[in-house]
Amino acid sequence: MKFEQTARVSHPAAKVLETMIERMEDIAPFLPNIESIETQSRRETGDGRVRIVRRWQGHAETVPAALRPFLSRDLMAWIDTAVWTPEAWRVEWSQESCAGALAGLYACSGVNFFEPHPDDPERATRIRITGELQVDPLALPGLPHALSARMADQIERFVVDLITPNLTDVAKGLQGYLDDRASRGRRSAPRARRTTRARAVSGAGSGDDWKAPVGQVNRAYRNGCTGGWQGVPIHYTEYGGGDPAIVCCNGVGVSSFFWKYVVQFFAERHRVVTWDYRGHNSSGLPSELVPGAFTMQANAHDLLAVLDDCEIDRAVLLGHSMGCQVLLETWRIAPDRIAGLIPICGAYGRPIDTAFGMPLLVGPLFSALSAAVAAAPRLVEGALRPLLRSQLPYAIARLGMINPQLAEFADMRPYFEHLSEMDLRVFFLMAGEMQQHDAGPWLHEVDAPTLVVAGESDLFTPLSLSLAMRDRIPGAELLVLPKGSHAGLIEHPELLNLRVEKFLRERVALAPVHH
Repeated sequence: MKFEQTARVSHPAAKVLETMIERMEDIAPFLPNIESIETQSRRETGDGRVRIVRRWQGHAETVPAALRPFLSRDLMAWIDTAVWTPEAWRVEWSQESCAGALAGLYACSGVNFFEPHPDDPERATRIRITGELQVDPLALPGLPHALSARMADQIERFVVDLITPNLTDVAKGLQGYLDDRASRGRRSAPRARRTTRARAVSGAGSGDDWKAPVGQVNRAYRNGCTGGWQGVPIHYTEYGGGDPAIVCCNGVGVSSFFWKYVVQFFAERHRVVTWDYRGHNSSGLPSELVPGAFTMQANAHDLLAVLDDCEIDRAVLLGHSMGCQVLLETWRIAPDRIAGLIPICGAYGRPIDTAFGMPLLVGPLFSALSAAVAAAPRLVEGALRPLLRSQLPYAIARLGMINPQLAEFADMRPYFEHLSEMDLRVFFLMAGEMQQHDAGPWLHEVDAPTLVVAGESDLFTPLSLSLAMRDRIPGAELLVLPKGSHAGLIEHPELLNLRVEKFLRERVALAPVHH
């Protein structure tokens, strides 16, 4: 079968390419299915290309129980031959089994391309993976042909599940490795109090370096990573400078791409921080994928760790969708760190109860999908990922989740791409904890300046929820985005930014400070 996939790594393309050519062995600890990577030969040709042969050893635990009597650990290794052309930002590769007896079991080859990511060319890389995988289950040694014929589907699925995830998981492992190096660099360097204005510096760039994207010199940024609750690595990006600081909290299954209009507008006058929840994009995973590791309290403590690492004493929190619950929970835990709250198109608790006005349908459907993902995550992901990478989700979203006259596919594509690449177990575990969280009983205690933002036509979190939040939080203000959907923050960016600017000027600047 032929396949083509894309992956994002939140580091510059030159660093990504250099790491994969020179330091592939160091990435192995960050790959869940790989035990070790060993370079067997390296040869530079006269035309600028580099030919590298490496031996990959897979973990024996990845072998299905039904196949273990027929496969030894030695059969879990393969040879990867890669011809790198750095000037063309590409690599031609092929894989073959280390065991001669398996020479005919599968054939896999392809070409990968590395390029600056169009959404963030200065600090992110898009890896396009193309290849073809052919499997012949009858070539499996020691297994009678009659039995291999009956097990053909399982054998083929096993080989496909073993090979193709490793191709795409390399990008995730690379992200983890580069983040770890950046984090180690930050911890080994002496900490200095930052000024309120961003500093643009030159050089190769450790985690503390500020860089200025082309055409955005006044919006310097810095990538960072800090240890969140229970030590989980939490990735963030810091832009611009100036008080009050603005920190953006995403929805579940979302990275920071929906905040691009906020960053563009406010980074000239404010410090703006975006960050990723645990298990999302560049942030790490907890040691165990269990519900208690993905609560709103865990997210709030992760956010406070980001504030500490950025040396932000007090911040205005913007939250979209589930981010509304995260910012409310953060206020509950540490009200003295909050200068203002701006919940956008979200509920204050148990959002599935009111989603689409059909609780008797949405609740059981969510429970069924959660159970399916928990029981067979690879199977469900394998079925959903091709769909998420197509335009079908956007077509479905146009039926009511977004306003197609206001939100373009280009704005929604990063969401579908990110969702297709993340571990769906994380999505459903965190969404389940989102459903268990309810700030309703103590909304009346919130004393931070609050601006509630609602989409007039939001089907997932109806306008009535935002009206109730406005009424229950003392002194809260309300902005309704005309014909806005659940994606209102990218449908009405100008209106939202101007109203937030007014709120910061009139309410936050004059608000008393907690002691």
